[in-house]
Amino acid sequence: PDDLSALHRVQVAVAGADPATVTVALRREGDTSWRRLAIDASPPYRAFVDLRRYRKGERVHFVAVVRSSSGDVTASPVVAYEVRR
Repeated sequence: PDDLSALHRVQVAVAGADPATVTVALRREGDTSWRRLAIDASPPYRAFVDLRRYRKGERVHFVAVVRSSSGDVTASPVVAYEVRR
């Protein structure tokens, strides 16, 4: 949970050189398309999501896409999360 709101914080740790941007996306279990949560251009790289929009016990998946200032793009492993309330 976020310390200052009812939202949940998704934070991305980036190793190496500072990236130009970090995009965080969410996908519901069974969906084929991703929904962008945020694009962050400065550390700490994070996005916020309102998990009240999802059913208790529903699985959602998160991914981070890092784009460097040279244009290189890297995606994180997909992380599954079961919604708890």
